[in-house]
Amino acid sequence: INMERLRWINVEGDSYIQINIPSFTLKFHQPDTTYEFNILAGKPSTPTPILKSAITYFSTASNRKPGRSATTRKLPVNKEKEYQGNNAANNYVPQTNAKGVIYFWLADSHGISLQGTAKAQLAKSKERAVTDGSIRIENGKKFAALLLEKDNAAIRTKEMFTAVAAAQLKNFMLHTPVPVKITYVTCEMKEGIIITYPDIYNQD
Repeated sequence: INMERLRWINVEGDSYIQINIPSFTLKFHQPDTTYEFNILAGKPSTPTPILKSAITYFSTASNRKPGRSATTRKLPVNKEKEYQGNNAANNYVPQTNAKGVIYFWLADSHGISLQGTAKAQLAKSKERAVTDGSIRIENGKKFAALLLEKDNAAIRTKEMFTAVAAAQLKNFMLHTPVPVKITYVTCEMKEGIIITYPDIYNQD
């Protein structure tokens, strides 16, 4: 079952992001290494969807985010020069964010948000299927810095850290979008051993 799931959501290339819901992990695969982050995902009543997309840019201290509610309404697109011409996210609801939050915008989000948090321990709790379907990533600044490095824009890392510390809204466009696949894989091989994860959405 899991082999078939992976076959249908295959992503070409050696640099991509895989978010696996049952293991509550985000893995940033690169040719020479893989970085792993803990996540929070949707609860069974509001499951995180399986999808293929790409991160096109991210925002520090954004005061807007995609909503999953049927009452979500469209608001004008941010007018900053860095943002113009990008239609990755169209549906917004007003939202005041905590300091240190970063939003990673998907080209096709299916109404969910990908949000980095400053709380490094947030995703290590026992209960991690707790959101409205959106994804929370621990240590969002580190993840954002890796995206800039991959985009040959590491020189902007200090600018990003400063914006986060000041809770300043700033958009960081990626010249090359990074493919993202959200999977529902309940087992995998690690060093020759099969590791199984909870079937939280009863998909098996």
